[in-house]
Amino acid sequence: MDRDGTYLRFKLDAFSLYYGNDNAWYGRPDLMLAGNPLMQGKAAGRGYDHWAEAYLHYGFYGITPLGEGLSFYGGLSAMTTWSQGQELFTDKTRSHTQVEDAYLGIVGGYVDGRGNRLVFNLTAGRQRFTLANGFLIANTAANGGERAALQANARWSSDLLALGQIAYNDVKLEAFYLDPDELPLLDTDIRIGGLNLEAMPLSRLSMGASYLAVPKSGANYFGPDGSVAGSREGLRVHDLRLAYQPNPAGASGPFFGA
Repeated sequence: MDRDGTYLRFKLDAFSLYYGNDNAWYGRPDLMLAGNPLMQGKAAGRGYDHWAEAYLHYGFYGITPLGEGLSFYGGLSAMTTWSQGQELFTDKTRSHTQVEDAYLGIVGGYVDGRGNRLVFNLTAGRQRFTLANGFLIANTAANGGERAALQANARWSSDLLALGQIAYNDVKLEAFYLDPDELPLLDTDIRIGGLNLEAMPLSRLSMGASYLAVPKSGANYFGPDGSVAGSREGLRVHDLRLAYQPNPAGASGPFFGA
């Protein structure tokens, strides 16, 4: 629907797959999954095992102007997932429905007389977030377990994302605070905050820098003997990256990254 610059869109995504494994877990799920809380009932193992998965994602998304170069937007959706058959961790048929997206935001910007472009975005709520090329943060939700659709990787939205972004031409700065949507069975109560800077100083050369901090987490790191070697709480991450692709996107040719 489009009325005086206000857009409202209904979303309906449907997906299904058939998946199989032969000799999953090297045929020894009793050893490979010992103590794994995702194992419920019978796990896949020796021989061929197969199962089916599906999901429906449905909801509403919209945007409306607030003034010159400024708009308000939001989204609200739910997802229903389903699994049946002999999955990697379980043979239990199950389905699950919960809210997927639920967020609000403000976006705006302008272009000056020289063609320089300044844009900004402020948003918060349940939504998807991928940091840069996805090397450090890709999917902020967990799948499988009671939520089903393990291989379909259906869910992506975090429990909470607070995100601020500002970009001037080819330079972008963003700050975020993230509470991932972990499986209740494996919830470590982790929080992640970070800054990300990206630029394109030369044609087809992109550069970036990120800093991440974990102020809260119940996850531990373990040594070879099984003892606790440290906690993820307090973790700091510094990331520098660059990529050069001399050929146009979609064309064959070399690619360099570091």
